Formats: sequence, structure tokens, C-alpha cells
Amino acid sequence: MKYRLLITVLVFFAIIFFINGVHSQNFVKFKDEKRKIIIEMPKKWNLKTTDDGKTVQMFISLEYLIKETDNFTVGATIIKIRRMSKSYKHVRSDEDIINVWGAAVIESEKKHFKVEEIKTGHFNSGNYVGNIREIKFQPTESSHIIHMYKIILAYEDNLVTVTFEAPEKKWHEYYKIFNHGMMSLYLK
Repeated sequence: MKYRLLITVLVFFAIIFFINGVHSQNFVKFKDEKRKIIIEMPKKWNLKTTDDGKTVQMFISLEYLIKETDNFTVGATIIKIRRMSKSYKHVRSDEDIINVWGAAVIESEKKHFKVEEIKTGHFNSGNYVGNIREIKFQPTESSHIIHMYKIILAYEDNLVTVTFEAPEKKWHEYYKIFNHGMMSLYLK
């Protein structure tokens, strides 16, 4: 009898967690114009995309972006740079792309007031391979702390960077959505 009650209570809490968690979000596929980048994020979020032939930029955010200069506090940024070897003559392989770009990102982070690396690892999406870093950073002493996943991927002379970010105080509200986005990421 106690065993059945325990199972019932556990099932009840699992259902509540499922309803209130990431599964209660209504996800849709956000795509670039050529459908080479696809990611699932909440339906109520907003997409802004640009493509100048060399670089694709996708901004998927909780806030609505109108002008080029608009920023968001919660969302994802996906950037694809084509033909990297034309811009960086010493880049000869996908591994070179990841190493050169990763070093540049870490160097740029030195300008921030505070950066804390939480964890790192390998990441792949289809044929694209690279790495992921989870970090917290504070741009200036008086600014709030931003929590983010930073992904750098390469394949056939193309670089893709993916950043998921939210204020540290709200990270717990969004990290499951970001994890869902990462797992749904499709790159051609």
C-alpha cells in the first residue's frame, strides 16, 4: 500500500514537472532563409536574420528586435561565416578554424571585468564539430552577470558560433530551453 502511494506521488510530481518545465513550451523551428540553419526555440520568441552572402546572423530572443542596434537579454545568437580560409589565410582545416576563432574569443573576453569558465566539452551538430563552453561573465564592475553557453563549430571551411545567454539571476528559468535548442540544432 505504501509502495503504491509512493509511486502515485512520484508520478504526480513528474507530471507537474513535465507540465511546468520545458515541455510546456510550445517550440517551433526557426530557420535562416536558405534553411541551412534550423533550431527549435519557444514559439513566442522572435527571430531576426541577416545574410550578406558571406555571413548569416540569426538572433532568436525573448525580446523583440527592431533595429540593427537592438540588443536582447535572453536568447540565442547563431552566426555562420562561409569561406573562412579566404579571410584567414593561415586556416587550412576545420580544426584550425576552431582553434583560431576560439583563441580570438578568449582573448576578447579578457576585456571584461570578470569571466568565470564553468565547464567545457566537445560538441557536434551533424557534420559540424567543435566545442562548447559554459561561462559567466560581467562586462563591467557595475553591470549584471551574464550566464551563457558558447559553441564554436566548423565544417568544410565554414564557421558556426552559437551563443545562448541570459542574466545569471534568470538562468534557471531558461537553461532547459537553451539545452532543448542545442539538441535541436541542425546545420547543413
